[in-house]
Amino acid sequence: MNTVEMRLLELTDPTFNGISFSKSITVSERNGFLYVHGRIYHKGEFESIRKSTKKKATVANRKWVEKNKQSLLWELSNFKKEIDNKVIENEKKNSILFVEIAERTLQTKFNVLDAEYGINEFTKNEYKYIYERRIKPFFKAYYTADIDIEVVEDWQNWILTKQYDKGLSNYKYEKKKFLSIKSLKNIRIVLNMIFNDCVQKNYMEKNPLDTVKVPKKNKKNVKPVTYLTLDDIKKVMNSFDSYIAQTNKDYEIKGRKQFKNIFLTMIGSGMRSGELIGLQWDDIDFENETIFIRRRVREGDIDLPKSFSSIRKFTLLKEAVDALKEQKELFKDENSEWVFLNRYNKPFKSPQQFDIRYKEVLKISGLKADRFYSLRHTYATNMIRNSLENFVTVSGMLGHKDSVITQKTYVSNEIYSSGLKGKSLFD
Repeated sequence: MNTVEMRLLELTDPTFNGISFSKSITVSERNGFLYVHGRIYHKGEFESIRKSTKKKATVANRKWVEKNKQSLLWELSNFKKEIDNKVIENEKKNSILFVEIAERTLQTKFNVLDAEYGINEFTKNEYKYIYERRIKPFFKAYYTADIDIEVVEDWQNWILTKQYDKGLSNYKYEKKKFLSIKSLKNIRIVLNMIFNDCVQKNYMEKNPLDTVKVPKKNKKNVKPVTYLTLDDIKKVMNSFDSYIAQTNKDYEIKGRKQFKNIFLTMIGSGMRSGELIGLQWDDIDFENETIFIRRRVREGDIDLPKSFSSIRKFTLLKEAVDALKEQKELFKDENSEWVFLNRYNKPFKSPQQFDIRYKEVLKISGLKADRFYSLRHTYATNMIRNSLENFVTVSGMLGHKDSVITQKTYVSNEIYSSGLKGKSLFD
């Protein structure tokens, strides 16, 4: 049986189409023939069936009918006829089952990325997860010709109103939550890729996502970007000695000294936390005071940065250069290619613990608790507001796709001067 035949069989399978049966399905005899009685439920409707199996009422036949009564009820139903007719109709339209083209598209995408950029298993699994959990369950019984604007709107509403179990890494509990607009946008990237492939192969006339827009965020629920001012940074720097002195364990003292270097590297570069733990010494040019971002680490997997624009080389602020020199001296005996190391002198698998350390430092500094990732905002906001760089340059340093994202996220539209080498946030 080839792939297409398997897909057609799956389409006419009652379970695949959301069909359910009444708990009671009975077999009776009438005029020497066996009959089945029961109900079939589909999309809020039901069909009551009492039809002949055209099997004579022999002991052997009755035994066979009792064993296969559910499948017989399905074969005799009008629901099945409707679905069978739909299969034939879509075949005539040069349509194709959505799941077939979707899975083929994803595999082709993986092959291309593998050949060109060496995509790893983590990224593949992320695409597969989005498809299997957020796309396939809704579209699995659809042919491409039947997917229109109304269907995609229904899917989008389903995504935003359905509650999901969110598993938290390294924790044993789960909580229910709704998907955010940001999550929807990430899911749409995968679906859009599939729809574009359908259009290119003439299985769809146009991509319905071009018309179905993402709902706007409720401005009341949008949290403002948080960051440290220059005065806040000074408070944190003055508190690091107290933070380091709070432990008498040698490995912990070294770890806390390293966190000071991590903090300064973040406010002096604005890189993403996954990029930070993915740094190797070959990425840093101390002579020219530049850094080359070409990888990130996620849950222990080494991967490409978030996007192609995230692969970048830029000038570091003095805070980051000095911190990285101090880091090299601190771990000189380890002879590791990785810049930042955990207590076992291995590269970090996740930046998760940095949130805990950062909150501890902020508490000692008398500042409000915040996420470690906010240090990226600290870099960007202070770079622009203190006239160290313009929007376009800072956008490139952050790895944003374009400067509009930077402008919307951080500050109003103003133009500033350039020239960074040797500069500090406090210049």
